[in-house]
Amino acid sequence: MKLANDEYGAEGKTFQLYDVEDAIGAAIEPAGVIEGHEIGKGFFVIFVTGAHPDTLLPLIQTRLSMLSVRSGSFIALRRSDGSETRFPTPP
Repeated sequence: MKLANDEYGAEGKTFQLYDVEDAIGAAIEPAGVIEGHEIGKGFFVIFVTGAHPDTLLPLIQTRLSMLSVRSGSFIALRRSDGSETRFPTPP
């Protein structure tokens, strides 16, 4: 998810993204799990894994459509062959 600046986000705002991470974790159970996150370079990245990534994508999209995420955020679907497809987050 896009942060307020190109570094680590606005002071005090990054902590709100942990709630988004928790919401995504609840939405994908039991099909997937949160593997961790990374903050920096203007993004809060949540790593999600599951046996069938294509089933996780709509679950994540639906949950994000209920939350407020910054413009410029996206979901990257990475496959085991190294390919990646990016999907913009719902407005």
